[in-house]
Amino acid sequence: MRSKKKLRLVIDTNLIVAAYFNPRSASAKILGLCEKDPSFGIVYTSKMRKEADLILRNIQASKPFRDRIKKIFDRGLGVQRIKPHCLVTEDPEDNKFLDCALSAKADYVITNDRHMLKLKTVRGIDIVRPSDFVKMLEKRNLCRGHH
Repeated sequence: MRSKKKLRLVIDTNLIVAAYFNPRSASAKILGLCEKDPSFGIVYTSKMRKEADLILRNIQASKPFRDRIKKIFDRGLGVQRIKPHCLVTEDPEDNKFLDCALSAKADYVITNDRHMLKLKTVRGIDIVRPSDFVKMLEKRNLCRGHH
């Protein structure tokens, strides 16, 4: 983990949806960190951002929640140049998250997707469930006061 630098996170769209449906979930806690704590930031591509917006509209997420997600993306780092890696063969759509993580040298990919979770680590980038990420932060005392 980098010291004194922003932790770079790639968050799967399923984390955003989970946070919407359960505001007390680990997913919601992670979004709160990305929103309020300057040491956490997401990295994303325009394709990932468009997918999140489309899915939030499809599930009829509230405008305040969609605005909140927009602000989280705005605070994050947009990645322009992506090299495709094709690491997930069972669900090729998942590769956009890993491609972004590798291109941006992210620290973590946070997802509930079983295809990506099977990989565990890709070139030093840990792929973890939201609940495991929050537990890890709590162990390191990095998540206090963000409930």
